[in-house]
Amino acid sequence: MPDINRATLNKYFLDFVDFVEQESGIPFTSFSNPYIDRQENYKFKVHSIALDNLRCLNWKRTDIGTGKIISRVISAIEVPKNNLLRWENQWGESARVHQSLYEARNDRAILKKYETVLYNFFCGSASAPQCFDALMNLAGKKYTFIAYLFFLKDIRMYMPIAPANFDKVFAMLGIDLITSKHCSWDNYGAYNALISEVRDFLASKIESEVQLLDAHSFLWICGRQMKNYRSKRKHRAKDIEAIEYLPRLLPKAGKKSNAQKNGTSQDVNMEEVSLARVQAGHAAEDYVLKFEQERLMGIDRPDLATQVRKVSQNAALGYDINSFDNGGTPRQIEVKSIKHFSGIKSFILTRNEFEKSIRLANYWLYFVTYANDGIPKIYFVRQPNLKDRSRFKLVPIQYRVMFV
Repeated sequence: MPDINRATLNKYFLDFVDFVEQESGIPFTSFSNPYIDRQENYKFKVHSIALDNLRCLNWKRTDIGTGKIISRVISAIEVPKNNLLRWENQWGESARVHQSLYEARNDRAILKKYETVLYNFFCGSASAPQCFDALMNLAGKKYTFIAYLFFLKDIRMYMPIAPANFDKVFAMLGIDLITSKHCSWDNYGAYNALISEVRDFLASKIESEVQLLDAHSFLWICGRQMKNYRSKRKHRAKDIEAIEYLPRLLPKAGKKSNAQKNGTSQDVNMEEVSLARVQAGHAAEDYVLKFEQERLMGIDRPDLATQVRKVSQNAALGYDINSFDNGGTPRQIEVKSIKHFSGIKSFILTRNEFEKSIRLANYWLYFVTYANDGIPKIYFVRQPNLKDRSRFKLVPIQYRVMFV
C-alpha cells in the first residue's frame, strides 16, 4: 500500500481545521460541525435511504431471475440528491453507470446471472474479491458503480469513489496511488486502506469518534472546497480567523466627515469620544454574547447556551464573556471593539487582561469590527501567546509613576 507522509497530512489537517472554523464560525472539534453537515454529511442520509430502498434482508433465492432484485438495486442508486455516482439520465442512457442493470432486464439469461451475483454479494458468503470481479464482468469497469454497491454493503469498510477527483487529492498529499482507469479489487483495497489510515490519523487528533466516511469527507474537502484556500490564506493576518455573524446586533458604521477622515477636526469633544468608545465596547460584548449563544444552539447544546454570561462588570476577572467549547469546557472571552482590519492592527489590553491571557488555559480574544460595507464581523484569536514577538508587538503607552 502506498505510504502517507504524516507531516504533510498534519499540515493539511491544520489548514482543514482553520478552514472549517472560517466557514462555520465554530472551532472544529468533531465531524458534526455545521459546515461539514452542509457539505458532506448528506452521504450518511443517502446511505440510509438507499438501504431502505434496497431491502436486501427481505430477498429470497426465489427472487433470482424475476427482476425484483435488480429493481431494488436501481431504487437504491436513484436516490434524490445522490451524487456519489452518475445515475441521472440527463446525458443519455449510455452515460448512466448502472445502465447494465436496465439492459439485463431485456435478457433472461443475463438477468438471472446478474441477480445471482447481487444476491450472493448482499446475502451470501461469497468473498469480496470474487464479488468485485463478478460485478465488473457484468457491468464493465464502472468503478463508481461497483464501489457504491460495496459502500451500501458495509459503510464501515468500503467507501464510494470518484477516481479523477481522488487522484488529485492523493497527488496533493504526495500519495502514489492512481485510481482512474484502474478498476480492480487490489486498487479498491488500496484506496480503502488509505482512507482507513487517514481515519486513524484524524482519530489521534480529536477526541470525538471518527468514522471512515468522515475521513472520506476530510479528503474531499481538502481536495475540492479548499482549492483556493491556501492562496487566500496568505493575505490574512496570522492566527486570526473571521466570520460574518448575520444577526447584526450592531448598527452599520456611519460615514465620517472629511475633517475626521483627514484628522483635522478642531472641535473634538473628548468626553463624547470616550462615551462612544464605552458604548461601542458594550455593544460588542452584547454582539459576542448573542453569537456564542447561537453558536452553541447550532451544535445542539442548549444546556450550554443558556449558561453563557456577560461578566464584564467584574473587571478583576480580566475577560468579558463566560462561554463554553463544544464539549463543555469553559471558555473565557475578552471582547475588543476595533476598527476594520486594514494596515496596522492594534488594540488596548490592560495589565490584568494580559496576565489572565497567560494564566487561563482557554482564554480567547474576540474582536468586533466593521468591514468596508459597514457590516460587523467577529475575529478571534485562540489562546494568544502575546509574548511571541514574531506575532505580537507590545507597546507601552502608559506608565504608573510613583514618587520615591
